[in-house]
This record gives sequence, structure tokens and C-alpha cells, in this order.
Amino acid sequence: MNTKDLHAIWNAPDNSRLTAKQYTVRLPIRVAAQLAALSEMYPRKTKTELIGDLLAAALDQLAEDLPTTNIEDRPLGWDDNGEPGWEQKGPGVTFARLVKKYLKEFETEGPAGDDAGLPMEQKNSQVRRRENRRTKK
Repeated sequence: MNTKDLHAIWNAPDNSRLTAKQYTVRLPIRVAAQLAALSEMYPRKTKTELIGDLLAAALDQLAEDLPTTNIEDRPLGWDDNGEPGWEQKGPGVTFARLVKKYLKEFETEGPAGDDAGLPMEQKNSQVRRRENRRTKK
């Protein structure tokens, strides 16, 4: 994902899966102001969705920018497009390997409940709706 794509992504429906684990962060004031501005510009997106997309774009860019070095002078082989495949080392390779490891781990975790992965504001609104239904009966 590229930051150039975020405007189009935020105007489209979201079908992404969320982890069962929640992360809590305190933001610098400037970042919080920027997030509030985006939240106002894209009211159909929750702050969780906005933060997730921004982090995804930044991490994809970081993965591209991490250095890698070819180990041998000759390629290991050639792909379907005729591009050489090299054995590589470096932080870029380590990062890709660790991402695969944790992706497998997170994919095996089941959701914590029916509302697992929902932002807190959506969970709270679901609880309020349930309570309102009970009091109307």
C-alpha cells in the first residue's frame, strides 16, 4: 500500500481483518491533530481504520527501503519474467522473514468475541443499542 492510494482506499468499503489483540498508543499532539483532521474528512472511517491504513502504508514503504545485499555474484535462478533471483541478506530479509512468522501466528488466533477487532467506539454503540432494546420492551 502506498500513501498515494489512501484517499481512494478511504472512499471505498473496508473488508480488512483485525487482530484479536488491541494496541494502545499515546500520540504526539501534532499527529493527533492530523488524525482528527482525517477523521473529519473521512467520516465513514473510524480512527482505528485510519491509523491501520496509515501504519500499513508506512510499514510497506519501510519494507521497501530496508537494505538488502546479494550474497553471491551469480543469481540462484530466474523467475517467470526472466528476472534473476538472488540469495540476499540484511535487515530487509530479516524483516520479511519475521513478518511471515508473525502473520502465521496472528492468523491462527481466533477472534476474542463477536465484536473482536471492532474499534471501541463501535463496541460501545453496540452495547448502547442492546441496552436500548432491552428498555423498550
